Amino acid sequence: MKRIRLLFPLVFLFILSANTLSGQYVSYGTDAWGQRWQQITTPHFKFIYPKPIDSLAQQYAWLLDTIYAHGSKSIGHTSIRIPVVLHPDNVYSNGMVTWAPSRMELITTPPAEGYSQPWSKHLSLHEFRHVAQIDKLNKGFTRIAYYLFGEHTSGLWLLPIPKWFLEGDAVATETALSSSGRGRDAKFHMAYRAYLLSDIDWTYDRWINGSYKHNVPNIYHFGYENVAYARYKYGVDIWDKVLDESARSYFKFPAFSNALKKHTGLKVKDLQKEVFAFLQQQWIEEDRLLKNDTSLGYLTPEDDDYTSYRSIVPLSGTTFIAIKESMSRASGMIMVNDEGKEEQLINHGAINGRITRYRGKIYWSENVSAPRWEQRSYANVKSLDLKSKQVTKHTRKGRYFNLAFNDSLSHYAATTIGREGVSGICLLDSNSDAITNRHNTPLNSRAIELAWINTTGMLAVLLLNDEGMGIYSLNINSGEWSTLLPELYVNISGISVFDGYVLFESGHSGINNIYALNIGDKKIYKVTSSRFGAFDVNISRQDNRLYFSDYQKKGFRLAYKNINPSEWEEVDWNKPYRFVLADSLSIQESFNIDSVTVPTGKLYESKPYRKALHLFRPHSRMPLYVELDSEVNFDPDELIQSVKPGFMLLSQNSLSTAVARVGYSYEHGYSAGHASFTYRGWYPVIDITASYGGGKQLLITEGTLSKGSKNLYDIGANIYIPLTLNGTRSLSGLIPQVSIKHNNDSYYVPSEDDYQSQTRLDLFLQHYTYSRSSVRDIYPRWGYRVLFAHRSMPFDTENFGSTYGGRLTVYTPGLFINHGLKLSGTFQQQNVKRYYMSNVFSRPRGYNDFVSKEMKFFSADYAFPIAYPDFNIGSLLYFKRFRLNLFTDIGQNSYYGREGVVTTNLFSYGLDIIADYHIMRKEFPFMTGIRLIKPRNNNLSAEILFNVTF
Repeated sequence: MKRIRLLFPLVFLFILSANTLSGQYVSYGTDAWGQRWQQITTPHFKFIYPKPIDSLAQQYAWLLDTIYAHGSKSIGHTSIRIPVVLHPDNVYSNGMVTWAPSRMELITTPPAEGYSQPWSKHLSLHEFRHVAQIDKLNKGFTRIAYYLFGEHTSGLWLLPIPKWFLEGDAVATETALSSSGRGRDAKFHMAYRAYLLSDIDWTYDRWINGSYKHNVPNIYHFGYENVAYARYKYGVDIWDKVLDESARSYFKFPAFSNALKKHTGLKVKDLQKEVFAFLQQQWIEEDRLLKNDTSLGYLTPEDDDYTSYRSIVPLSGTTFIAIKESMSRASGMIMVNDEGKEEQLINHGAINGRITRYRGKIYWSENVSAPRWEQRSYANVKSLDLKSKQVTKHTRKGRYFNLAFNDSLSHYAATTIGREGVSGICLLDSNSDAITNRHNTPLNSRAIELAWINTTGMLAVLLLNDEGMGIYSLNINSGEWSTLLPELYVNISGISVFDGYVLFESGHSGINNIYALNIGDKKIYKVTSSRFGAFDVNISRQDNRLYFSDYQKKGFRLAYKNINPSEWEEVDWNKPYRFVLADSLSIQESFNIDSVTVPTGKLYESKPYRKALHLFRPHSRMPLYVELDSEVNFDPDELIQSVKPGFMLLSQNSLSTAVARVGYSYEHGYSAGHASFTYRGWYPVIDITASYGGGKQLLITEGTLSKGSKNLYDIGANIYIPLTLNGTRSLSGLIPQVSIKHNNDSYYVPSEDDYQSQTRLDLFLQHYTYSRSSVRDIYPRWGYRVLFAHRSMPFDTENFGSTYGGRLTVYTPGLFINHGLKLSGTFQQQNVKRYYMSNVFSRPRGYNDFVSKEMKFFSADYAFPIAYPDFNIGSLLYFKRFRLNLFTDIGQNSYYGREGVVTTNLFSYGLDIIADYHIMRKEFPFMTGIRLIKPRNNNLSAEILFNVTF
């Protein structure tokens, strides 16, 4: 929580407009230290990448240069040149465009489940559109702001533009300029189909800002439907007109909605209603033609709350393993029987692909972050022993996805893709987990999923290439590939094999269903006829049933049906469902990325990228000075942000390893200069700060304070190592830190009959472990955080002793679901000599600063939700949650008085009343509350609590 001392209206405008700000400025994380970097300069981009992936960087460079002329055509804009940073060592597939400083960052590892289009094409289309959107808005008033204040004014450019438009327009672009894209993925529309066919009529604010009460699809879905429909009805240039008008009418609030009405006659809420009416009518007509599958049975009931069961694995005819997730409970692996009785096994991390059973264990591949580097992560094989409930990590620093086991074989298979982009299939020994063989996929193809056809060495492989998705067989003994199902731009996933059939799921019919491919005659059959979507097919030979997850408006339910091939419906695979809006988008364009083949070889000249020469990249200026507490503060409740008249110049390099700030402030009649530099490119993070001025030095003697004649100066350095140690069951970390601070506030030293400036040394060690949280959790259900600290004045041991202490915080569940209890114990001991040092730990709530020889206190907080109102006041405020926190602090503080040690009992209690809400329909949540505190022997007081999360 941030307690703001001074807040100018301009500061609030910067905060509210800062779509890309997080803390100070966006850092997408750093790559591992020691890499050699290269750069490629094309006519429109500058690529920065680790040297070993030169061939992959060449492909991305060619793709983005090719897309450049087409990706922004429909909004009538030619973009500026922008750096593109490639991250090949991260398996959390994603991309980002930000403007402070301007750059595009792409994680080149494809997701475990792919689209029917190569990841490089999909990612390039989507992220380049964001470049075009942001740059187009830099005109008129925002252009002036850009010249005055630099690139962080991109938040001002984007302030009138809803986030749903930015993401929806990018999804529309990836769909319009390809034969694939999420607009042609049945899963992408599934939740809206279920809601609209159930006559759910939510408010515009709930659709765009979400809810703690209901499961609301994200703004990518909402944005695409609205953006695509507007183009379908009003023409390809509708959003070109709306964005231009929004920029010209920046101060006519709400600018975007007004601009939309000028060119369509509809405001944003009216457009949403018309879009939903159009989709609802289309889906009602399709729903009438569906055959109702009366043969389905369900293992789990329809919950009143949104609850999902995925990735079912039959253990017997009556017992199953599945992954369960709800808004109230974090995702976890459960055991469920045919009567719906459940047993929680474990919570888990980021599982990629499905879980599978092998010899009494459940196996999966899990994304795991590297301890230090945000842009390095792995996909490791893990298992859960069903008897002992022990989790075993089978591989380390691997890149293994979508595992395939066979009880008759002594090895298992996994797909893999190297950091250079080369895809393959690895065979691993079931006992040692060592790689015994590897098969690279055919040229320009990527292996996505696997299933064993037999025990003699035949695999069914789902392949993706420039022609779409297809299914092949691979003879692991000879390395021979054979086609089972030719490529088509239709999404396929979840393949398995049963009695001569390859079973898989696909949105071929416009609704995701289970299909069967006859390996012999290559005919394809539709196995299920789900109303909204069938997923995660698995077979039980014991009861001859097919098990899967059936999507409904309240989530995925575990379903089953008997296997009867004579009832399956043969389909013509070459005639997939046509998505009306998606096809209309493509007709409007004159380019399709799937019509071009990415050349191989060296296409552009590359040269070394010298990190030292690019350490500073000034990007923004601010007409005020923002002073952040320079210390790494381990209690988020104590973060203080102070704003003063002045100015700042900000710099951040393209690799996000170096952040610098210089500035000037004026307060209480004093001028001051400030500078800071943070470097994250080495294993320890180094943070250096310096300031000069802002007042006169203090001269301190026992019992008296006086002003010196010299200007105050302050120099500090923090060195710390933020280690992430996440496991399957929990989120953990370790942070050792050394902090040294020197200023010329001076203390009288009797032995020298003179004043000496002070140098303070702090040592911290923090460790934390938290259970994974659900959407509604306020505190972690389980966890702890322990902090040890030591403070000293190493160059003045005559006047100062040392301080040491610790704090332990424990989290436990409350009385009801999503209630949380936080218990904290704090102890601090100071060996006082002539002068006291400031306390290391925060004081009990409700008390002013005090000196301590010994301080110890206990805190208890009980937090719980009061209501999920989903209530809006026009377009100004949307309240999502009200919550309450009851607290008490009790302890003792002792210090030296005139007659010896004085001990004071400390006691306070109170409550926090907190609202979580959105302002002006912006996507980042605000928190505001009031804290009422009653300390012992003092009157009731109040504090304002405030936080905004970017």
